[in-house]
Amino acid sequence: MKIHSIVVGVILVVASVLVADNVQGQNKATGERPGAASEIGTGIDAHVHQMLKTGRRARAFRFDTFGSEAFWGETLQLHKAIAGEKNDLDDPATTLALLRLNAVVGVTGLFNKQGNLTSMGLQCALCHSTVDDSFAPGIGKRQDGWANRDLNVGLIVSLSPNLTPFADLLGVDVATVKKVLTSWGPGRFDAELDKDAAARGLVLFNGTAKCATCHVPPLFTEPGNNLHAPGEIPVDSFQADRSPTHMYRTAPLAGLWTHQKGGSLRDVLEHYDALFKLGLSEPEKTELTEYLKSL
Repeated sequence: MKIHSIVVGVILVVASVLVADNVQGQNKATGERPGAASEIGTGIDAHVHQMLKTGRRARAFRFDTFGSEAFWGETLQLHKAIAGEKNDLDDPATTLALLRLNAVVGVTGLFNKQGNLTSMGLQCALCHSTVDDSFAPGIGKRQDGWANRDLNVGLIVSLSPNLTPFADLLGVDVATVKKVLTSWGPGRFDAELDKDAAARGLVLFNGTAKCATCHVPPLFTEPGNNLHAPGEIPVDSFQADRSPTHMYRTAPLAGLWTHQKGGSLRDVLEHYDALFKLGLSEPEKTELTEYLKSL
């Protein structure tokens, strides 16, 4: 099966013929929402109405991508799969037309002046809204606040032309990443895919990298006196000289902090790897960086 036929099949599950801000759709056959066992359904409706009763909240939920196109479009290049080859009735032109009309729930397509899809972003609604199938399977009035249980996140992500960022992060090949993604199935999203590296980084933090010697959990600073002279680290005394003690404190890593040595976490790791002769490998440095980012 060609790549586009799979993407269209999955994306159109959440496609809808939008009826201006209508969240009161009904199932054509039963007159009820799918799975809306009244009490639960009424509770969901009430909560959605309360949360989205202001235009600002509704716009953020339904249309704001929060800059996610930098990842889904520019990095993974998922938009190229959506705009892929035609296969029988699964015409990519249909998907593109729906995106231009802003009629795909949870997905924003970014087009250039020539009308070509150049990137894409995802909204909250992709996972937290569905449709009532009142027009056809996967097409109808939107239902905000209802879980999109048909959405196969893993399959969609697996079709991205560039999965190298995940492979590099996890220290595996792209084939392994694809295998994991396609194993999830509809309605499931295993967030552990990009957290495995952080878990391995925790082991390094407490062990080989010796970070926990000074950055003691749970505060990630030193009990008692946590001040150090610049020469101990060693870094210049520019910032330390601005304090009464002329010393640096061991920063509590769970809060906001910066470091005098280097402009990134990787720079800091490189500094201490050399200073303490830790001999960390490149994958270990990546895993340790991911753990620090998770704090």
